[in-house]
Amino acid sequence: MRLLARRDHSHQELANKLRQRRFSSSDIATVLDKCAEHGWLDEPRFCDSYIRRRSQQGYGPQRIRAELIQRGIDKTLISDALKQCSVDWQLVLSDCIQRCFDSLSAQREERAKQLRFLLYRGFNHDLIQQLGDN
Repeated sequence: MRLLARRDHSHQELANKLRQRRFSSSDIATVLDKCAEHGWLDEPRFCDSYIRRRSQQGYGPQRIRAELIQRGIDKTLISDALKQCSVDWQLVLSDCIQRCFDSLSAQREERAKQLRFLLYRGFNHDLIQQLGDN
């Protein structure tokens, strides 16, 4: 319960944490079922809160998608959550550039370095290009 009180978890995350604490597989399965039954473990809610939190930290949709896949979330659920979220990815990208660089550089080498950083953060070429055109 303490784990779920801090933040939402995916089924896989919670199962891994319980395994680390040396709980048996049957106990883990029972706990996961009970938590899901009571609504304490909700994958769509976890997905939404994760997208919101990571986007506020300056990460783009591609990176968030990869992180959610690593946490055992279904790809269809991730796609739906990313489509339905109210995140303005252009604004997130703009804020990330402002915080990290002040602005995109006009110098070729520096700009290439900045673009690699933004790709690493999970923003795709199209999104970056749209911002560069403005």
